[in-house]
Amino acid sequence: SGKAYNFDGTVPGTAVAENDRANFISDVYGRQFVETAHPNLWNYNSVYTSPQTNIQLKATPGAGLSLWLTDVMMNVSGTAGTIRLRDGNAGGAAVDIVPPISLAANGGAVMNFKTPLKLVANSSLAITSTDVVGHSILVAGFIAP
Repeated sequence: SGKAYNFDGTVPGTAVAENDRANFISDVYGRQFVETAHPNLWNYNSVYTSPQTNIQLKATPGAGLSLWLTDVMMNVSGTAGTIRLRDGNAGGAAVDIVPPISLAANGGAVMNFKTPLKLVANSSLAITSTDVVGHSILVAGFIAP
């Protein structure tokens, strides 16, 4: 058995209470089953037909919590341009999470972060794009302290 904890600071659900024992699930050989996905996953995707300036992709998660970015997929159609992923930075001025990504016409990029990128606590995730016309983005991650 093990102990049950909510890692997001909320009150535990009804299955078990925090600090109660919880039975692990295993096969008949005693090999434990493990869920590899974070319990507070989120994802967002959008298609744009013109350049964007600090457009929110994912809202602030709340006091004491951060957005963690795990995956990004983006592409541009027809016109080369630059896409910036920005941390809304709860204080006002957005800052780049990763260096600006320059994409060739009809090009794209996929990023899977082995070590997730943590945004400032209670900050949103935004996009700014320049010189592009048609472009799309898919981002995924999780919410945690």
